[in-house]
Amino acid sequence: MAQINSFRVRSVKIHLTDDAVLADVEERLKANDFEYKIKAPKYVNSGFDKMSPHMLFPVQYDASRVETVIEAKVYDLEQLKQLGKLFGKKLTDKSTYLHFPTKKANTNSKKIWQSSNEYEPEYPVFIISKGRYARDLSKTGNWLESIGFNDFKVVVEQQEYEQYAERFGEDRVMIIPQYYFEDLNIEFSVRPRKYVFDFCNETGIKKHWCLDDNFDGFSLWNLHTCLELKSLVGMVYLEQLSNTYDKMGLLGFIERKFIPASSLHQRELNQFNTRVFSCILIDNEMLTANGINWRNKYNEDLDLNLQCLTKGICTFRCNQVQINKPTTLSMKGGNTTDCHVNGGIEKRVDYIIEMFPKQCSKSYKKNKTLGCHFIVDYKAFNQRPTGFSFNGKRAGFEYGDYALYLT
Repeated sequence: MAQINSFRVRSVKIHLTDDAVLADVEERLKANDFEYKIKAPKYVNSGFDKMSPHMLFPVQYDASRVETVIEAKVYDLEQLKQLGKLFGKKLTDKSTYLHFPTKKANTNSKKIWQSSNEYEPEYPVFIISKGRYARDLSKTGNWLESIGFNDFKVVVEQQEYEQYAERFGEDRVMIIPQYYFEDLNIEFSVRPRKYVFDFCNETGIKKHWCLDDNFDGFSLWNLHTCLELKSLVGMVYLEQLSNTYDKMGLLGFIERKFIPASSLHQRELNQFNTRVFSCILIDNEMLTANGINWRNKYNEDLDLNLQCLTKGICTFRCNQVQINKPTTLSMKGGNTTDCHVNGGIEKRVDYIIEMFPKQCSKSYKKNKTLGCHFIVDYKAFNQRPTGFSFNGKRAGFEYGDYALYLT
């Protein structure tokens, strides 16, 4: 029986790291009968040299780092390998892009953003943690301590209290009350989040930060590069936005792994009405007034986002500041031994689709680690805070000089 050719016809993206080679690349492709088209860079944010009203930092771009892209059509593996040889690259059946000439190393890659001002969040910070009391696993707490911020609480289960108290001190550890475990309507990491939310309401705290325990700091995007941000200025920035505008129920940051530094110029630096996970400023007073709280068993962060969005409350995500967080299931502890095993991933996806069938669907593509994942349609949500404008006047929003510099 003849072997079936399973090669997937594709357009291989040739990223030109120097526009001076454009003519040379075209000549090589034409000489070898490749079909191709040139795609010039697209910019979502116009006027990169200007300060947008809601940017944390004056965004700049280096023209030499903006890449023109050529898409070359390949129809079989032999043609794909031929394309690689033209540019001195070894391409495999899975290859979809290459850089030419070889991408230059970033000379600033080891530098760090800092601020000459000391910034601390106005609202209390809670870290949700399980099974990560060992010093090498308590990443979020480690990083906060490393920049001199110790005013946070770690929320844990009773059986792990002693280990966490030894690591962080008794005054910084909160135990989830037993009745949250007796409530059969909530499970896993919903319990500590709901406890913190209820605690804040009961003690008169209007807003609070809810942090995962497995990220080790922030990064800041500028000049097409993401570098470590050794400051809590990003959290202060979101607090100032939250204090200025209405309808801002959830605010947070994108995870660095979801947005390559070289492509951030093609999308918004700030986004409304999209997912806000892992490091969230929650207006629990606003959410409570609208009947919203952490609930159920699975995908609690997405569920909270969609509860807000379907009730006309905004979510706001800053992409310029990013959290450095590992891939799901890559660390010990947390939910790895609970809802992420024994078919738990698919149950989580099915649950959120059942709760929000109009906004969510399931996909098995591009997720080898988890097997399946959910797809959310955020386009239906277009609510905005009163008076907010990305490109117009600041409408009453004033922030201080964040005094950021590179070291």
